[in-house]
Amino acid sequence: MSRSIIQIISWPEMEELASIYFAKVDPCYGFVDRQSLERRMRTHWSNSNTETGAFEAVICGVAALGLLFSRRNVIDAELDLVKTAKRILEQSMSVHPSLDIVTAWVLRVAYMRMTAPAHASWMASCMLMHTLEAAGIHSTHVLDWSSAGESGQALTPEIRKRILGVAQHLNIWMSFDIGRSRVHLQTLDFDLPAPREGSYTTELLELLPHSENLNPDKSVDVVDLKNSLATIVERHHSAPPSVLAQCNLTLLLCRRLRTLNFHFQGGLLTQVLSVTARGIQAAQDLLDDCAPWHHVVNVPFQIICILLALDTPAAIAQLNDGIKTLSNIQLVYPTDAAKEALSTACLLIHLHRKRKEADLKTLSEIVSTYSPSVLFDQQFATQPQNINDWSSHTWLESLPEMPDLQTFDIDRFLNGSSEWSLPGDWTQGL
Repeated sequence: MSRSIIQIISWPEMEELASIYFAKVDPCYGFVDRQSLERRMRTHWSNSNTETGAFEAVICGVAALGLLFSRRNVIDAELDLVKTAKRILEQSMSVHPSLDIVTAWVLRVAYMRMTAPAHASWMASCMLMHTLEAAGIHSTHVLDWSSAGESGQALTPEIRKRILGVAQHLNIWMSFDIGRSRVHLQTLDFDLPAPREGSYTTELLELLPHSENLNPDKSVDVVDLKNSLATIVERHHSAPPSVLAQCNLTLLLCRRLRTLNFHFQGGLLTQVLSVTARGIQAAQDLLDDCAPWHHVVNVPFQIICILLALDTPAAIAQLNDGIKTLSNIQLVYPTDAAKEALSTACLLIHLHRKRKEADLKTLSEIVSTYSPSVLFDQQFATQPQNINDWSSHTWLESLPEMPDLQTFDIDRFLNGSSEWSLPGDWTQGL
């Protein structure tokens, strides 16, 4: 049996949790009017209201996220808050959804994104999108502005854009995570919200058009994917959660391109590795800040996979930071998912090393068999000569100065760059 929020936490605790929510969650998912919420919270507690109405689902969602972002371990109060909000939302399905119900659904899905299994989270995000449509918030042409804010919170055009944008962001990425369909709303009317100081919600939502273009049902060629990737890696994202979103989209584009046999090189490769480095640091920063955003585990693991696939010296050099961050995450949040991510990453690195060792063995055998010095030793062993005949004319003296392998660009050499072209008459002596 679920309880009212005033039976679960005290007013001072609610004030503190709301402050944590607006400090850590709202800058990224900014769709709640703080002044309106705090005013209604005070009224709710001053009246000792134990009725679990629609607004209670909102403040339960805010408080649950506040607890999630302030503690390393789940406590009973957090579970009770989630249970109360869930019951209210389930009971509201038979009536026209108010703004409070829609807001509470966004809060619930955001919470589930970080705590619940992927399938359950995706199902909840689909329900959120259908609730938006039922409320008419998806389109200004069908929205009844006079009734939308009748619950006590005014629905402004800006709040509408933010609710709709965050809901789309959650549904799109949850569908990508498990390869399921996302909800397409008819007559969807969405514009980006205006940027505001201290918030990076708009920065996050600017990624939506690029995310939507990656739907599995859309045919996208290498040129389009490369152009999207070039646009994404050039963007500046200002806060760790937003950096993780940028990095996650970058990794998805990289995976799509690799399936099309695209070869990363030059400036684009450098920019991709710059984004992955920032992604690793962002995950560590969020871990230190007790901010368990949903990509904290996923992004470092996916980065390690991409680094191994790229297999360049610069990419391999980032592996240590990536695996160290993943290990730190597993120590702080020892969940099954974190443990599996770390063990799988270590296994992939081990297999990559074994492949490298096999390649090294093959190369060593070739050098030891066909090196001119070895061949000379073999010839000398079978046909002894006067030492004065060969000591002054060794094979080394007939070669130009060997290049410094630290500065030798083997990629350019193997790709046949004109700078590494051999002299046109090199075959004349054959």
